[in-house]
Amino acid sequence: MKFMILYKDATSRGSNYFKLLVEIANGIWVGAVYFGNTTPKTISKISSRGDSWVVEIQKHQSRDKYTGKFKKFKRK
Repeated sequence: MKFMILYKDATSRGSNYFKLLVEIANGIWVGAVYFGNTTPKTISKISSRGDSWVVEIQKHQSRDKYTGKFKKFKRK
């Protein structure tokens, strides 16, 4: 998957995120967000969250798209 990093910024709570342009199909580019400190080098997954797109570069615990905090889940 081809992508371009537009900029790096921080949420209101201090979590870092990257704003990206990702090519999801031949010639179709969408704006997406990656939450984390690691600069994306490859993209493993892009998923739709409401009206925006969120990128994953590796398997990890997901973050809330507005605050950047880790989502909580129950362990059995």
